[in-house]
Amino acid sequence: MNDDMLNDNALDRWLRDNAGDHREPPAPDGWDTPREAVWTRLRSSLDRRKRRRRAAFLWLVLLAGLFGGATALWYQKVGKFIPASEKHARIAARAETLAGHPATPSRPEHKNNGKQTLPAVLSPGPAINTKTVAGTATSVVEDVPETVSSPPPTERPIDIDTAPLQTAPAAADCTLTPAPAVLASPPVELVPLPLAELQWQQKPELPAAGIRPRREKNRLYAGPVAGAFFTSRVLQAPDGNAPNGRESGAWTLQYGAAAGLRLGRHWSVESGLQWSAVRLQAQRTVDFRYRTDREQYNAQRFVYQNSDDQSVQTSFGEVDMRMDIEREPNRPILDQALVRLTLLTDEQVRYVRLPLLLRRQQGAGRWQWSLAAGLGFNFESGYDLRLTAARTNRLGVRRISARLQQQRAEGLAPFYLDAQFGLGLQYRLAPQWRLRLAPEFRYGLGSMYQNGPFRSLALSGGVQVGMLWGL
Repeated sequence: MNDDMLNDNALDRWLRDNAGDHREPPAPDGWDTPREAVWTRLRSSLDRRKRRRRAAFLWLVLLAGLFGGATALWYQKVGKFIPASEKHARIAARAETLAGHPATPSRPEHKNNGKQTLPAVLSPGPAINTKTVAGTATSVVEDVPETVSSPPPTERPIDIDTAPLQTAPAAADCTLTPAPAVLASPPVELVPLPLAELQWQQKPELPAAGIRPRREKNRLYAGPVAGAFFTSRVLQAPDGNAPNGRESGAWTLQYGAAAGLRLGRHWSVESGLQWSAVRLQAQRTVDFRYRTDREQYNAQRFVYQNSDDQSVQTSFGEVDMRMDIEREPNRPILDQALVRLTLLTDEQVRYVRLPLLLRRQQGAGRWQWSLAAGLGFNFESGYDLRLTAARTNRLGVRRISARLQQQRAEGLAPFYLDAQFGLGLQYRLAPQWRLRLAPEFRYGLGSMYQNGPFRSLALSGGVQVGMLWGL
């Protein structure tokens, strides 16, 4: 054997050189490579295991919550149990308070070796005194004042022997004759009535003359409210007429104040004052008629400016606009040519709204829920139209602008009525303050476009948040 093989370093070097990384290429036919279906099933199996673990964890959390809730409920119900002895003690204390003196329970009779034990309460009468005359015991009846005949009820009972009374023979020189023993009859024991009957038989206290019992008055409550609503419209066009272009709903804010009157424990009437709006975003198409006689050259901008009046049908009414466009000098437009313009507008009508609702409240503690239904009276207070973007199909047109001829849509109704339905969730923050979260839905009963070719009914839904005092 070569001596170099005995060297540890040389042996390590020889093993590294001859061992290699043992990474052989896969077989040409692929017999040693798993198919794709194997990997798919493996991944699905691992995913199922993960889902099962998550489901098991969620079940454990749910069971723990249910067990904790059941334990708290059991403690609340069973922990407040009062034993019967404590109940009787409380009833006795209440009876003493009503009667003005402690109630003494009756004492049962005891028998001791043929003797009856009776209370030492004797009626006033002659007392018995035993005297010894010449070695003979005689009983003499003496008169005792009535003040000492009734001992206090706290004295010990007197034992009275039930055996017949035996007396010694009288002596010859004794002139006194024994008098018969006169005993006072035992007192009649009074059985007290049950304490519950004492409470039932107690007459209710009547109010003093001239003073009427106070009744709970109906309570008022009020507070600020605000919310966000998504507004749109429903068209009713029997003749197939429709507004210009394509309209879509938009979000708008609402704020105001609410006030209510409680009619009872569960019912109340609500009203208030709200500033709301119906907002639409539209894409409208306008044909601009170009007239060369209206062209004006702007030397500062190096453009030709032109304008034209347009009438556009919207869900709020007919709107008159003044359209202004600019073209480049090297791209002329023929006289009376139509230039197609696409306008993106943001339109809204502002209203002052007076709701009138009937609300049903339910629940106790800090949380309450309610249902509400009623009407809304909407009075128009303004109209806005804003051009957000514009484009055209003709080259050379640089700038497009629009402005209203009058700040009102022709045919816009000054008033319309809507129906309102809503829910309510209230949380008591303090004895007089409640936070309300109220989803609402509103549907117009009258058209916003008055005397137009179609009817436009307002539609809105959203959530209101209010802080109410006095509820």
